[in-house]
Amino acid sequence: MPQVHIATKFGAVLFLVWGILHLWVPYDAFHNFHEGGLEKAVLGIAGGPNSPLDKVQVPKDAATANLMEGLIKNFVLDVGGYGVLGVAVAFKLWIEGDLFAFLLGLVVIGIADMSFLYFLVVPGGVIDLKFEVVLGPLVWFLAILVTPVGLFYGAQGGKNSSKNKKKVQ
Repeated sequence: MPQVHIATKFGAVLFLVWGILHLWVPYDAFHNFHEGGLEKAVLGIAGGPNSPLDKVQVPKDAATANLMEGLIKNFVLDVGGYGVLGVAVAFKLWIEGDLFAFLLGLVVIGIADMSFLYFLVVPGGVIDLKFEVVLGPLVWFLAILVTPVGLFYGAQGGKNSSKNKKKVQ
């Protein structure tokens, strides 16, 4: 098994945390649907300057309500799918220090988080800007800063590199 630099392992932990946070989203949303239907689910998402809770209305007609419910359920399941990817990236980084896994985390998860921030949080925002909303992108940003240090420093023969470890005979 290859030696994995401690910075890469720390990055793996950050990707794991990111994945778990995003696996929680569908659980929470479906819990809201179960507890209070579409209204509770919508109010669990809304709250930003462009969709204040006191102004958001759940549609009364069945067709629009079904459309909104389907879109919300699809969105939260997509977020959960990204969470699974985050866990897989974390696993590959922890076990192998895999560059391709890091690139998937950088690009695919980056697209997910940056589009979320751009379209739903800023500017103006549909979703209320609060700590748990910003936590995912913040953890991702830290992961993409820390992980390459281990991937490239360890691979270049730094003091923690497997190239410089003395073989025990």
